[in-house]
Amino acid sequence: MVPEPGGQVTLAVRQELGLELEANPTTGYGWEVVPPVPEVLTVVDAGTYRASSVTEPGMGSGGTTSFVFRALRQGTGVLNLAYRRPWETGVPPARTVRVDVNVRPE
Repeated sequence: MVPEPGGQVTLAVRQELGLELEANPTTGYGWEVVPPVPEVLTVVDAGTYRASSVTEPGMGSGGTTSFVFRALRQGTGVLNLAYRRPWETGVPPARTVRVDVNVRPE
């Protein structure tokens, strides 16, 4: 299941949630999961970057970072991700994504 970034998602136990977020690591920014991950989820893929196949690869070209989570148990939680430069402390992220997660029984 791949919802729009942000918003709400309902999953069944053992169902996977995939997120793809636009990214451009040549700027120094990268997506990261903001701890804690909700107890109803486990991280399957903590972030894999893929360059865009539409544009010619090269300096300054962007792509997407994908994340995969699996529903562990029934319940609710909030998943937060932030787009930031890791060396900048005390600076708000350039972008954030919040996903309200509801896990139902199988």
